[in-house]
Amino acid sequence: MRTRPWPIILLAIFQFASPFVSLALNAYLDSIPLGIYLKLFFQKSSTLNLIEHFALLPIAGVATFMVKKWSYPVILLIHLFIISRNTVIWFTSYQDKWGYGLFFLISAINLILITYYLLPAVRRIYFDERLRWWQSLPRYKVSIPAQIDKDGQPVLCYIRDLSEGGAFIQVDSDLKIDDSITILFNVFSKDVSLEGKVVHVRNGDTKGIGIQFEKNKSQSVESRNIILALKLLGCELTSFKEPLMPSFISWLANLKRGQGLIPQLPPKKG
Repeated sequence: MRTRPWPIILLAIFQFASPFVSLALNAYLDSIPLGIYLKLFFQKSSTLNLIEHFALLPIAGVATFMVKKWSYPVILLIHLFIISRNTVIWFTSYQDKWGYGLFFLISAINLILITYYLLPAVRRIYFDERLRWWQSLPRYKVSIPAQIDKDGQPVLCYIRDLSEGGAFIQVDSDLKIDDSITILFNVFSKDVSLEGKVVHVRNGDTKGIGIQFEKNKSQSVESRNIILALKLLGCELTSFKEPLMPSFISWLANLKRGQGLIPQLPPKKG
């Protein structure tokens, strides 16, 4: 599964759209037609003010979407700056006009955003690239009969693509994100057993799960040898990227079950 977590995508979109939404909201609150408000805004704003308004949050949106180590301090610094700037502007220009209600609402939204980024599961994906399952290693198309063993209960399935770090398993089951499983299959006349965790559940016409293999030396060697053999045999690489709408619908379904609001990550090993 190569789609970024939907909360990350939506946060990036929200930050991209915020400068334009705020202009429309201000025009509405001032009871001024949007076209006239925009003209007055550009006439009265300095170059620095325009950069602050139109560049800062989109930069935070780019940083959010990129999910890199440098993204994290950039995001936090921008939002802290915006909170402080909005506080000064509000109490010097808008306090008497709109009162405190809207100010506290806007401040609360910014604080919720900062709090979300500070959550351990969110912070970890910015600093540990191994947890970014959507940046997966090359995957090869396969069709291998397999068996999933969860809590001693065998479930028949098919491996549809395979990489050193994980696989997509076509299976109709009630497995959930973060479930631990063992997958058993035979490839190149060799029985293989790999342990992993469910990191994605796909609903729809082709039901299945994306799994991330446990990171240990023996499993890494096993999966690396299989992938090397597939490469030498000229097996086809998959360019699969789950369509956005089915991915979004699947995320909403997981959200109804209380999952998906924050990235689901494997627990730290003690």
